[in-house]
Amino acid sequence: MTALSIPHPVAIAGDPTVLKEAPHFLYYQSPWSARQLWSHDFAQVDYIYRTWSPDFDVPANEIADIKATLRVPGAVEGALGYYWSFFSEGSENAGPPPNSKIEVPSLILYGDADMAVNQARFDQAASAFAADYQAIRLPGVGHLPHLEDPESVSTAIVAFLGAHRH
Repeated sequence: MTALSIPHPVAIAGDPTVLKEAPHFLYYQSPWSARQLWSHDFAQVDYIYRTWSPDFDVPANEIADIKATLRVPGAVEGALGYYWSFFSEGSENAGPPPNSKIEVPSLILYGDADMAVNQARFDQAASAFAADYQAIRLPGVGHLPHLEDPESVSTAIVAFLGAHRH
């Protein structure tokens, strides 16, 4: 398994300080969050990129592509659905049993300039993995490592997969 810029929920569960670290999880619960995202030609997208990856000079065409995608009917709700699911009840939103472990080798890549996630959470997440768990911090990278340093991301993934080939 490979993930980018998101720790396992075990590093977050039951810790209310995460809402201070990542207030967008609460903000996107508001009934006006979809409208706010749409407003001013998706200005919030620009804000997110500047805030979460402050040293990344996002190419204008990438921002334009994201905004074009969000203009598709249902796309904003789909994007916000990730955040809405965190506070929803029901079996489709139920997490794994509390003591379950991920039993496949796992690689997590994150940036040391990521302003959306407290980096200590990646170490805290290690207890959720029974198989090999590697959390690699990429220097000078924010919340979007695949865009900010695609070569390091690709190299790390290929090396990880090669080491775990059966």
